[in-house]
Amino acid sequence: LEPPGTQGSLQSTCYAFRFFFLMVGVIASTFLYEAVGARRIFAFLGLCPLVIIAVPWWYLEEERDVAVSTVKEQCAVIWSTVSNRSVFQPMAFVYLFNVFQLGNAAWTQYMYTVLKFSTFQINGILIASEVLLFVGVMSYKEFMRDWSWRSVYVLCISLNAVFSGLQIMLIYGVNRKLGIPDFMFALGDEVEQLFGC
Repeated sequence: LEPPGTQGSLQSTCYAFRFFFLMVGVIASTFLYEAVGARRIFAFLGLCPLVIIAVPWWYLEEERDVAVSTVKEQCAVIWSTVSNRSVFQPMAFVYLFNVFQLGNAAWTQYMYTVLKFSTFQINGILIASEVLLFVGVMSYKEFMRDWSWRSVYVLCISLNAVFSGLQIMLIYGVNRKLGIPDFMFALGDEVEQLFGC
């Protein structure tokens, strides 16, 4: 229901808040992990859900005796939404894009065991990626909302392909032949890959 000139603004604002607080959390956890250790951090995180109990229960009260559509009617609404071209094309792209992403713990383990990165260095890469995710969302919100989805997708896929290729260069040590230390090369590669999409 947003006016055409501001469509997507609310969603990108929500993502901006999400990535901003992820960025703050990653920075804080990196230094806390070094200062107090994992046991105290996990104890703190275990106590965090207790904050939810402090939310007054009367704010969570539901309306009773509200008319509910039948399952058949709900499925018909979902189908009419999903079968709309403006919905299924972006959904299909996002699904396929994420299916072919291979971001996993194996890469982090490779950096830790083979490249001998310290925990602080790996967290430094994570911090830089969270900062650039925030910058990327803000850039989209301010400059790219008027672009066609196709242009945004092509740009993201192109950047992702280039920087995924750089990981292969890191594995084969091409960066060392160019005089670039492993950490700086991995930092630039990881950050740029996340910033690109």
